Amino acid sequence: MGNASHLECPEKNVRLENSIDTGGAQKTCSDRDKMLFIGCGYSGTSLSVNLLRRYSVTIGHERSLICGMSNWMVTYEDDIVSAYKHTFMQVRHPMLVLNSALGTNWTDGKGWWMFKVNSPQPLTGLPTKGRTYKVDVRNVIQREYPHIQWDTLKYSFRILAWWVAYTEGALLRVQYWYRLEDLAKKAGCRQFIIKTILRIANINTKNTQGKDLNADVPKTNPHSKTSKTPQELWTMLTAEAESVSKKHILLYVEQLAASLGYDVTAYLHKPPLPSPQQRTPSSSSKEKSNKKG
Repeated sequence: MGNASHLECPEKNVRLENSIDTGGAQKTCSDRDKMLFIGCGYSGTSLSVNLLRRYSVTIGHERSLICGMSNWMVTYEDDIVSAYKHTFMQVRHPMLVLNSALGTNWTDGKGWWMFKVNSPQPLTGLPTKGRTYKVDVRNVIQREYPHIQWDTLKYSFRILAWWVAYTEGALLRVQYWYRLEDLAKKAGCRQFIIKTILRIANINTKNTQGKDLNADVPKTNPHSKTSKTPQELWTMLTAEAESVSKKHILLYVEQLAASLGYDVTAYLHKPPLPSPQQRTPSSSSKEKSNKKG
């Protein structure tokens, strides 16, 4: 899991506050203190961005603004990740990611795995062609996991391979990680995570929208096309795992999920387990991990 620290909510309730004083002199963001949120797509990073914006923190979703950005697509772009001082991964239950991704135009089984963002302004610090940034997930997975036969996989297994690759890739690169489920669970936990992120970035600010952090947050992703339970999904996947590649993917998912505190057959989560023996990272991943360590 690299050296990333878990932003874990305390068991007792956290007192809600509208002002956050980090104890430092810095009141706003600077180019030297930008934040970056990476991981797998459909993990709800837009929620983090919206919560930070409630505290007047100017951060972009899939575009870089003065305080940084959330952009899962740059997870393996080491030169971009290293340019940000404060790095975070927001992770989500793999079966929820699968539920959200099934049936979307990105992962509809037609082999289209080239994600792109059209930004209203140039994406600062990103390899772009004009105002568009693209990443081919297939190339990343085939490079990082050469023993997985991508072309033989149904799209449900491709989604899980994507979750493993971008979750594990992010853990090797970020300084901190937390779970979407904790962020969405209750206002006290939500405030604890947001406050901790701002303290790490040494940002003093106020919630300009009153007690909006108390407001309910979506429990499901609007992209979701299915309502299958984790048990139903896992049973279906296990029955379809006839090839070595598919069995490897399910093993990766189960072990990585457990290390993050997830049970693949239930939405309930628990304290993270010790990290399992993982694959040997690619040379670029090793170099990045060493730099962060």
